[in-house]
Amino acid sequence: MASVDMASLNGTDDALQRKIIDLPQEAINAKEEALAEVAKLLSLPENLESIASLRAEYAQKKQANDAQLSTSVNTQVEEGRVALSLLAASQSTLEQLRSNFETID
Repeated sequence: MASVDMASLNGTDDALQRKIIDLPQEAINAKEEALAEVAKLLSLPENLESIASLRAEYAQKKQANDAQLSTSVNTQVEEGRVALSLLAASQSTLEQLRSNFETID
């Protein structure tokens, strides 16, 4: 039976942990970028009149992003379910093969 390289798995876990730790910093960076963009859009007093249209435009963009994110998450969940199903079928097949080999011996 093939063994699993635990070192490669641990490396993956470390990379994932670093990404999780970096998420708060990414959120801070995103917020700073958003504030800079708003400051640029509303740099002149005349631009304040366009707040309602800007708000509607960004609400529409957010809704589209939320829909895309939801679709992506649902796809990944379904792919995970399929993978787990295949894994269970493989495990069952391996158990049958093991049983058959024991019968032959």
